[in-house]
Amino acid sequence: MTKLILTFLTLFLMLVNGVVAAQEWTGRWAIDRATCADEGYDLFISKRDFVIWEQSCKILKVRKSGPKVRLGLQCSGEGAAPSNEFVELRVLGNVIERTDGYWFQPNVMKRCR
Repeated sequence: MTKLILTFLTLFLMLVNGVVAAQEWTGRWAIDRATCADEGYDLFISKRDFVIWEQSCKILKVRKSGPKVRLGLQCSGEGAAPSNEFVELRVLGNVIERTDGYWFQPNVMKRCR
């Protein structure tokens, strides 16, 4: 019985930690607060989708290390063939920063509320 309870608690904690980790980097992000008005955003990240301006990506792989997360993506843009890419982000509270050095500028956005 004790082993069953410990197994259940372990699985529960793993689930809770996964949800908390996802919430750190998911959400609507913008360069400035004005963009956040009326449900707007510059960057949208869910557990499955990564959308920035006119580029839409499916998240295929997630690797988290401390405040950084590396997302493996399959992206398609207007008139472009799908491509496999990655993005590395660092989340510090309500600020997200692109740390791999390319793809979108500016590299820092704030969480929309």
